[in-house]
Amino acid sequence: MIRKIIYVDNFLTGHGHTPTTGTTLVKLFREEGYEVIPTSNKQNKAIRLADMLSTIVKNRKNAVVLIATYSTSAFYFACTCGFICRLFNIPYIPCLHGGNLPNRIVNSPRLAAIYFGKSYMNVAVSGYLKQSMVDNKWPCIEIPNNINLANYPAIIRNVVRPSLLWVRSFHAIYNPTLAIRIVHSLARTVPDIKLTMVGPDKDGTLQIGKDLVKELGLEDKISFTGLLSQKDWIQLAASHDIFINTTNFDNLPRLPYLYLTNATQASNLM
Repeated sequence: MIRKIIYVDNFLTGHGHTPTTGTTLVKLFREEGYEVIPTSNKQNKAIRLADMLSTIVKNRKNAVVLIATYSTSAFYFACTCGFICRLFNIPYIPCLHGGNLPNRIVNSPRLAAIYFGKSYMNVAVSGYLKQSMVDNKWPCIEIPNNINLANYPAIIRNVVRPSLLWVRSFHAIYNPTLAIRIVHSLARTVPDIKLTMVGPDKDGTLQIGKDLVKELGLEDKISFTGLLSQKDWIQLAASHDIFINTTNFDNLPRLPYLYLTNATQASNLM
């Protein structure tokens, strides 16, 4: 019997957030003929958790639950969903995405042991995350993030310009102010350096970044686009030569659209 899939993730694109991996996977599962029930698109965290739990309970018959598992406060959402699955004897599969999950496991050993250890299977998007499962003797398989390379055309760059691109949600864990300070430091020796920062605000960090740009006098070097669609920021990437990733934690950086052909030139910019 083909089970229906309940996919637990933050489906908040309707509220101005970037789409998660779950958004893509729900579409792909449906194309394969599976019945998929996504949850949740509620913006309020308490209401979102309640919606996740009620969706699991209401649709539990012949269901398997896939739970997007991150390393921030959303980890507790995932563990709560796992508890409900165990309570109703529903098989669940944590899908590991949080780059700081190994530290989360160390800091919450009992909770992690129950959640990951009693799951049907754990799915890691990278060997880095899989290792944290292996070290604890929890079941795990590695399935890398799906990337349609046709959407990311490679551009041969024989000359690398100091045009930097940053793409991420503005959140403290992604450390966007570090990118701004890097530009400030490099501007002394690379006066034509430019940085474009793409992404929506999640915790007020965007305004902090804009204030820092003004404080450092970098208005002519750093621009903010806000949230862009994947198609739009891929097109924007064609006019930039260097991708900069300042996140404090990352489970698997994805840079398929930035192809530097002259590493020496790139390193000399730094």
